[in-house]
Amino acid sequence: FVEANLPLATGLSVNGAVRLTDYSTSGTVWSWKVGGVWEPTPWLRLRTTRSRDIRAPNFFELNNPRSASFAFLTDPENGGVSSLTRIFGGGNPGLAPEEGDTFTAGAVFNFNWLRLSADYFDIKVDGAIASVGAQVIVNRCSAGAAEFCALITRNGAGALEEVESTALNLNTIKTRGIDVEGTINRPLGNGDLSLRMVGTFLFDLITIDTNGATDFAGQNGFPVSGQSGLPDFQGSATLGWENE
Repeated sequence: FVEANLPLATGLSVNGAVRLTDYSTSGTVWSWKVGGVWEPTPWLRLRTTRSRDIRAPNFFELNNPRSASFAFLTDPENGGVSSLTRIFGGGNPGLAPEEGDTFTAGAVFNFNWLRLSADYFDIKVDGAIASVGAQVIVNRCSAGAAEFCALITRNGAGALEEVESTALNLNTIKTRGIDVEGTINRPLGNGDLSLRMVGTFLFDLITIDTNGATDFAGQNGFPVSGQSGLPDFQGSATLGWENE
């Protein structure tokens, strides 16, 4: 990897980085970032970053033991006939790293005893690792999705025989929001009072999968397609006082 920071003028700089990662299981991946910082006044700092980020599949996503089960699946290719089909699950050594594109832009206000910051984020992850049910695989293949047809084995008569329901690089995840932070430090009595507040306003948390697009922002309950909902806002505050 290589990182660089280039001052352009007083209070103005650009920075960047590039990394080449070689995984023995999933090959070579490039990641990078470019950003800038501008401090037009002693109390104001503006910052922005654009990056390509990666997450390699973990050990269990790659190597979870293979298991077999049986279920009755409906086959649209054979007039909707339902037949007992062997279904294989487990890890998938052919998984590729997830790739994310991230944009952030924010401002920091520093008035000595009061410090405030707000940062907008926009993140899109492609090839998010997930698994889907065997019936969904059969239905999506019948609808013309060739990547799902490769997971199906038929016998000589054309009937369903086996379905591979393993982890795949299937989903796209998009999220947008604003992170905020505020810190106050003031003398109080014979000590110092401190108050720190952090929070996130969530605008979108969209998963695009075989069922279409679902926005999980503001939702709660059980995970759907491996994705749990998150509140529209969540935050915390810490109040402290200390002396010698």
